[in-house]
Amino acid sequence: MGYDSRRWTGRYAPGEMPPEFGGGRPYRSRKLRWWLLVAVIVSVALAVGQMWLPDDHGVPLGWFVITTAMNVGAGRSPFAKNKWGEYDEFERGALMRATQHAYWVVTALGAGALGWCATATAYGWPMPHRWGDWAVWGLALAASATNLPALFAEWAIPFPDPEDAA
Repeated sequence: MGYDSRRWTGRYAPGEMPPEFGGGRPYRSRKLRWWLLVAVIVSVALAVGQMWLPDDHGVPLGWFVITTAMNVGAGRSPFAKNKWGEYDEFERGALMRATQHAYWVVTALGAGALGWCATATAYGWPMPHRWGDWAVWGLALAASATNLPALFAEWAIPFPDPEDAA
């Protein structure tokens, strides 16, 4: 059984789409992988930059931006959903590998943040002191953990060649 790459593009000829995809399954977009990458980079950059932003004694601006970045893939990527039963074995395997790689990256980010705090304490470097700084760091890790599996799966499952896309 071969892999039908047109399944993830939404480029079926009229009347050709299988009935199981007639529902609200999102189609893949070539731009989505770049939006997911930007969401991860902005989340991490805001978490790092939060230490130098002025103290406003309220909810940090980074909260709102990172919370928005958490939801970039939801509803837009066919790989950002919770129902494992809707994937075939190829897609399930690719998504499991993508999730494994994503959580390696998230673990490295968390370990790097803790390592930074340990080093910053010893040398007097800037580190989070306010509750909002720590919350933004946690939200950045959560945003990375929600976007990276879909991002890696978008890169792992190729788009069809232009001549194959009907």
